[in-house]
Amino acid sequence: IFVDGIRDSGGQVRDLFNLEQVEVIKGSVSALYGASALGGVINFVSRRPGDASELEALLNLTSRGGQDLTAYAATPAGESVGLSLTGGFHRQDENDLDGDGWADMPGYQRWTIRPRLFVEGANGGKLFVTLGAMTEDRTGGTLAGRTAPDGQPFVEALDTTRLDAGLVGETPISDTVTLHLRASAMLQDHRHQFGDVVEDDRHETSFGEVSVVGDLGGASWLAGVALQHDGYHSKQFASFDYDYVVPGIFGQLEGEVAENLTLAGSARLDRHSE
Repeated sequence: IFVDGIRDSGGQVRDLFNLEQVEVIKGSVSALYGASALGGVINFVSRRPGDASELEALLNLTSRGGQDLTAYAATPAGESVGLSLTGGFHRQDENDLDGDGWADMPGYQRWTIRPRLFVEGANGGKLFVTLGAMTEDRTGGTLAGRTAPDGQPFVEALDTTRLDAGLVGETPISDTVTLHLRASAMLQDHRHQFGDVVEDDRHETSFGEVSVVGDLGGASWLAGVALQHDGYHSKQFASFDYDYVVPGIFGQLEGEVAENLTLAGSARLDRHSE
């Protein structure tokens, strides 16, 4: 059961009221989602704008000094185009739960914004595009006026800036064959502070996938290719830097052999650059 905007055990707010459904994918079909998803996939399907404009807001307060304000707005922009926007402000006070001068719950301030575009073509094609931005300043360590056992204050802090984009599309090629496209990219900058030590790093991820789905004599088939890049770059510790490239190819065949029996088989091959 999902509750709109509920906080998890780590204090993060999950803005779930802009979801249309949650899909659990298990079994052989999970091979279509990459080597890290062979145990299954949980797919969060974005809520689509309706025929009329709508606006929702959620305010959440906690007894530990946490506040969250999240809003969702959506509107049709024509017969085949829909727009939505989700944004929020979240903050948390530092909390010393056991009175030892150390923040057991870090304090933070976070801003988020995510616009989405939905397009449905006259030929049955569909396009979904999303952009996202987040900035967060998180602090912990010793509280103001308190010190660590060595008699000195010790600050733990993490400043994060994140940008991402995603695209999902499909278009019919013929009466029985459909072309699918998925792509995403993410850039995340960190500034870590551990006492007097500062570490700056950047994470990069990009992904693209093209697949074709069709029917063959009562059976459905799928074939596709994918490419993923992961990168990490540290300003202070370049020896930990990496750039990985992972191309992949996958396929699936599924058919109903009896009224209560369906057989499915899938295969995937990924080649990691390291």
